[in-house]
Amino acid sequence: MKTLDAELAKEAKAIVGLAFRNGPIEDVHAGKLCPVCNGSPEYSRITDNEMKAMMKSAVNAVYKLLWNRDHDAEAYGKSIEYGLRFTSRWDDPEFWRGACPLWTGSSPKFMRHVSVLAWLRLAASFLLSPWLWQRTHA
Repeated sequence: MKTLDAELAKEAKAIVGLAFRNGPIEDVHAGKLCPVCNGSPEYSRITDNEMKAMMKSAVNAVYKLLWNRDHDAEAYGKSIEYGLRFTSRWDDPEFWRGACPLWTGSSPKFMRHVSVLAWLRLAASFLLSPWLWQRTHA
């Protein structure tokens, strides 16, 4: 069994908090519940434009954090400290069982949250792929 790295867990929560919590996803979350579709996973509650805005905001925030991590350690540290202010009570990360963590989990709610993270990861990989290629082939 893998052991949780407490510092890495804190950093991960801070990054997610900084990338998602105070961005466009908060606007969607702060709205009224749909009286018809509330709790029904078969209905989409996020428009394509809202999802695009959320992903762009998250990718921009993660990019800034990663850039600071590599070029301005002091700014990165301050950002992580700020993120920890509102994520300290969040659950710690969990290791998933199985080959692909994106396809595990039993609840539709779990899959919706994982889907947002999967889109962020995909968007980040497309945006960072030229940068990564340059770094690894320099």
